[in-house]
Amino acid sequence: MARARSPSDDCMAENANMESLFINIRDEINNSTGILLKELKPKQGSVETQSEPISRAKLKFMKRCTGIKLISSVLNNNNSEWMEYDTLDTILKQNVKECGYKSFEEVSGMALNDFIISESENFQYKKIPKSCKKKVKMRIRRINQNAPSNEKNQSFTSKSKANDQDIISDNETELKRTLDDEHESDEQYTSNALENLLNPSPSLPPHTPLNEQNEINALDTECLTRIEHDCDIPVCSANAKKPENLINDPQVDEFLKDVNNFSGDNFVLMCGDAPGSFHNVDGIGMVPWVMVLDFDPLSQKNGLLNMVRPVISSQRSLKVSQLGEPVDNPSEMATQWCLLSDEPTIAHSQKDQSEPEVVDSNVWFKEHKREIEIPIDKLETFTNDSRTITLILLWPQKQQLGGRIIEVLTKLNYSLRYTPKVVLCLKPDEINTFRTSFHYMFMKDKFKDNLHIYQLELCSLSSSLKRVLNVQETKDFFQLPNGTKLSSTNAAWLSEDIEVLYVNKPFTSKLYTDDEAPAIIEQFYKGGTIEWPFWYNELIRESVVERTIQKEFEMKLKQRLNEIKSSYMTLYHAPGSGGSTLAQSVMWSLHHEYLCVQLRFHPAFKENEFERRMSFLHKQSGLPILLLVESDMESKPLAIYKRLPSTTVLFVDRYQYHIDSIVDDNFVFSSGAVTKREAQLLCFKLSSKCSDAQKKQLERLRDKVKKGKRHLMYEFGMAVFQHEFKGIVSFVKGHLKFRKDDVLRLTPEQTFVGFLAIAYFYGHTSIPFQFFANLLENTMGENVDVITIPNNIAEMVIADTNTHRKGNIRIRHWLVSKEILEQLLTRQISESKCSSRGSELSISARNQLFDLSRDFIEYAASQYNRSPNVLSILIKTFIIRERNQSTDTKPKQRSLMARLLTDIPHDPPLFTQSLQLFELLVKLFPWNPSFHAHLGRFYAYCRSEFASSQKCFEEALKLCADQTECKEKHELDNGFRVEVMHIYHMYGSYKSKCLRANIDCDKMSVNEIVSCTVEACKYFELSRDIAPESRLMEGFEFTDEINVMLLAIERVQGLLGQELFNKTVENQRTVTFLAQCMEQIPFLIRRCCLTVDNLHAEVVSHLCTQERKYNSFFQEQQIHSIQLHSRLDLVTRRRLQIQAKSMSPSLNKAIPEILKLYQENFKETMIRKDELTQAQMEHIEHDFLEWLNLIRHNECHSIYTIEDVLLQAKKWNEITSSKLSQFYIFICYSLLGFGTDGIGRENCIDEALRILKRLKQNDDNQKSQLNQNEWLVDTGKGIKRLKSDVSPSRFVHSSFRNNNIMHSLSVCKGTIAQPNSSKRSGKIKIDLPVRRKVLVHFVPVLNNLEGQHFAGQRVEFNLLFSARKGYEARNIQLLSHHACLACHMNLEFTSTQEVLHCDCGNPVIKDRFNWTYGRPIN
Repeated sequence: MARARSPSDDCMAENANMESLFINIRDEINNSTGILLKELKPKQGSVETQSEPISRAKLKFMKRCTGIKLISSVLNNNNSEWMEYDTLDTILKQNVKECGYKSFEEVSGMALNDFIISESENFQYKKIPKSCKKKVKMRIRRINQNAPSNEKNQSFTSKSKANDQDIISDNETELKRTLDDEHESDEQYTSNALENLLNPSPSLPPHTPLNEQNEINALDTECLTRIEHDCDIPVCSANAKKPENLINDPQVDEFLKDVNNFSGDNFVLMCGDAPGSFHNVDGIGMVPWVMVLDFDPLSQKNGLLNMVRPVISSQRSLKVSQLGEPVDNPSEMATQWCLLSDEPTIAHSQKDQSEPEVVDSNVWFKEHKREIEIPIDKLETFTNDSRTITLILLWPQKQQLGGRIIEVLTKLNYSLRYTPKVVLCLKPDEINTFRTSFHYMFMKDKFKDNLHIYQLELCSLSSSLKRVLNVQETKDFFQLPNGTKLSSTNAAWLSEDIEVLYVNKPFTSKLYTDDEAPAIIEQFYKGGTIEWPFWYNELIRESVVERTIQKEFEMKLKQRLNEIKSSYMTLYHAPGSGGSTLAQSVMWSLHHEYLCVQLRFHPAFKENEFERRMSFLHKQSGLPILLLVESDMESKPLAIYKRLPSTTVLFVDRYQYHIDSIVDDNFVFSSGAVTKREAQLLCFKLSSKCSDAQKKQLERLRDKVKKGKRHLMYEFGMAVFQHEFKGIVSFVKGHLKFRKDDVLRLTPEQTFVGFLAIAYFYGHTSIPFQFFANLLENTMGENVDVITIPNNIAEMVIADTNTHRKGNIRIRHWLVSKEILEQLLTRQISESKCSSRGSELSISARNQLFDLSRDFIEYAASQYNRSPNVLSILIKTFIIRERNQSTDTKPKQRSLMARLLTDIPHDPPLFTQSLQLFELLVKLFPWNPSFHAHLGRFYAYCRSEFASSQKCFEEALKLCADQTECKEKHELDNGFRVEVMHIYHMYGSYKSKCLRANIDCDKMSVNEIVSCTVEACKYFELSRDIAPESRLMEGFEFTDEINVMLLAIERVQGLLGQELFNKTVENQRTVTFLAQCMEQIPFLIRRCCLTVDNLHAEVVSHLCTQERKYNSFFQEQQIHSIQLHSRLDLVTRRRLQIQAKSMSPSLNKAIPEILKLYQENFKETMIRKDELTQAQMEHIEHDFLEWLNLIRHNECHSIYTIEDVLLQAKKWNEITSSKLSQFYIFICYSLLGFGTDGIGRENCIDEALRILKRLKQNDDNQKSQLNQNEWLVDTGKGIKRLKSDVSPSRFVHSSFRNNNIMHSLSVCKGTIAQPNSSKRSGKIKIDLPVRRKVLVHFVPVLNNLEGQHFAGQRVEFNLLFSARKGYEARNIQLLSHHACLACHMNLEFTSTQEVLHCDCGNPVIKDRFNWTYGRPIN
């Protein structure tokens, strides 16, 4: 009878199997490894027993080989893939004891556990639960023990070629050595080892960096070869599939450590032809490459780009450029992949399906030198901006491509200010060849210690990169508020310029965990900012306290967004008041309903690409867009919103001064002080995170706020998260740690925080940590990581995440920066003499501010005085003047100087120390025109030294001319264009200042007044002309020029009086000047109205005052005399005549003469249209608009048909080719097609739609958006069916105002088109007398017509012609339907119709009794 197996039976069977296994292994070890063990034992004995000396390195190597063989023998005889560690340990112990050794450690030099871990290339631990036993297996399958001996006796070199990663390789010449070579002396052995380092062979183990000394030479391989002949040695194969939990190659770990796991620095990849057999290299694409220089002609077809493109494009914006094509500026947000192979070769390879022939590197470089320099120049600019780069070089297989890489490396090394760090990656079997090549000697000579060489396989490196980069493989979707799902590729493309708040999750390549939340919250309460990915974490999100003004602010933004038109608002916040967090909180609250994005500024930012991304988002969502722009004083006037569809831009700016009331709806102000409600919320949120003592401190702060004392949010956070926080004064003092024995000099750490504080307190800006490399005694060109900030000051510094630039740091809080300056500048004064703290620096601190400012400028210049970042920091700190926002009692104006210069004690009118700082800036940055111009402005406005001012401005203008010479506007960087724009306007204002100062002193003659005014106007015009299209015009660009002309006119008329028209040469020049002013001033006023969107009330008031002043200077008779006595062309003379006649009290009599003058001007300009300048064409455009106003004037009795106007508009377009002329051609064709003259025309509608399509296209040369709109009206005939659309808040200048006539807007009918599913974008098919489908745009949500159930409904509306949408429907409402009592037919009634006649002849009266459906009747 069978019985169940007992545990003892199992144990007996296991012991029998173990015994059998032991016997087999013992026999194998005795046959092979035993020989080595017996040979090894005498060499470990005493000195007397040794027949010859042996080096320590050689002995260590022999022990390693013995250990490998012992473990391999045991594992090869195991029946399963894995063997329990305890079993392996037992077998090895018994076998080594039989050979006369005490333990495995005595044989191999290491304990078994440590030995297996160190040989991770060959053996692997299995990661299993702690309750289970450890298991071990070999890295690759066991080698066939029955293979012929000649296969085993192949050279180890050949085996290394068969495997992608070897632990040991051999050299053919070394294999010829005999066993007698083992008896060489240590001296000879060391000599051979050094020789091997200079001329290395493949015998180096792959985890040994080539630039380190290694005492293993070719003799060691013979010992290994003996084992290789007798048995199999496991070799790690890179081609074998590896589990994700493999222990990593030490060589790869060293490489990753060298590059800091690809964090901190900016990385550039240089690569050649990658083996086609390599797969699974996704990890290479996960590295945030700034640029890739690819020398492989077939990279796109079957090379590295082909393999990693999907990975990169799902993580970052990928830009691929061929040799010779334009290359964008490198960006930390994108990867620029530059293919440096020549195109003919690529075309040939694609045609013949064969590998291209690689041209000699020298010939290639000479032929394509200029094209190759394009990406190198971009990298040079990138690194000059306080950045470093690390070059990762994957050495190619083809020798010729290696030569090309050397050529480019040479050029790059000469271009950069410092020698870059080069990390060279080679295949293990390439080491011997490479170390004896010219390429190695060249690179070693040029890069010296900056050259790091590693033996790596791409697959092995890729696997490790996947592990250490902590990158999520983004393959799913990102959802917009309307439900649209974007792919990871589209999201990555968008992420270069904008951060989109998706509904489901953030777009980020980094994985974030809940474990990071407490640290983020702590940093936030200590002055940091929460990055957008962390807003998706509920715990972090709840740590944000809702500000008192938040709800009201959200309502204002919602109102703007629902208007479905582009606009902007500005959130001004006191420094340190959490304005950025408030903006983020509002954005988060709205991001489920609206599309919320944040703009990212970076060196590669391009407006047209940004517009493409925004248009793409709008098309995908159909929602209004809320765009957040973290801006400073100079970047804030961004007019791109005018060209973005349905976008409200939220600017966020710091504001230094307290404001009691805001008079402009475009501004919101956030105070820095905590309100009572906010203090209560802070106590509630923070109480759970602190001790009892900290709770009491929180309650004290809350109680002080309730009593009316001013406290900031930062103080509440520090009370909890900063140990023993007793106030900002004590906090700063405890970290600065002044030395009592030496208070005169600052330590490098104190200087470091002093510079940061002065930039943040006065310039509201952060600084790249790389900027302080020399100050903190780091090597030039070496990347400096933020974690290396000295501990004693680290608590006062934080990374600035709002700059969208890696490595920028700032002081934690504005108040901390003020206190740092206070204590640094008063360190020599006893505490008893220091004044109490206020909102500004104390007098004692301000007295020492000059010295620290001077040191800061000198240090900045010593870094690299052409760095754009350094210049930006200096300009924000020492140049930009803060603007006092207008209130009910105080107009908006700028301060005289930057606040830092104002804080330095001075005695007007000398301002000596401020002048010294300006002069220092000019001395250290002589090539920068801005510093010369601002020094000139300082001389004029602060010291009234106009001669010195003129010299400075002349130098600034000369520098501008040199840098803009032979360049078109679009070729200049937008930042530089803004700089030149300011300089030109500044010089125009300076000439205006000179004019006023000399007029007040009666020191200027008439000719000097005229010359000065003409020059001022010239530079005002140049300033407007060179301004980027994204620059938001505010009105002063025009009003300042008008002011200087009015000032000159007033003075000239006062000096000459009736003598003005005497026939002298001087007077004739003066009269001509007055005539030009008389023509130019109305033109400038109209341009201001057309160009500036949402004119501020202050500007409107200013324009009205200027218009009244102009009318008082030029009466009809005086204008007539000026045009007779001036030397002007006929076109300008006619304009002056028109101006004179327009002032006639009987305008109706003058209209025919005025129209005749206009026609003569149009005719003459048509004849010489090819000779017209841009300014003359702008005047012609002004004439056409005035002519349109005149022929629609109620005093004009002539009827101009639509066809008459169409012919004239075509002439207008032929002369100017402007969008405005095309807009009116579109309107005329539309009116003719609609049949407003009684006849509908299908061909006219077709032409109108073609013109509309062209109008909607973005023209790079005409970026400004048209503000001109026209209504269709019922009254009038011909062109009088149009009425200009003018906003009530808008000031409009025209010589022919038509305010008295009453217009009745035309009521059109149509049908709401399917599907009408969008709230903010709908279409109405307008009723026309012809068979053409014309869709009119409308906004359903604004008219309570949203929803698919309204599709197909009949509506009435007023028609507006606009350049952006073409046809727009306004004032939309459903038609009401009423039944005929006779035939019961339903008739449609508009809001203006009361009685209609039915087809049956019965009159139908609109009333509520016969209403059937549609708009109800009240």
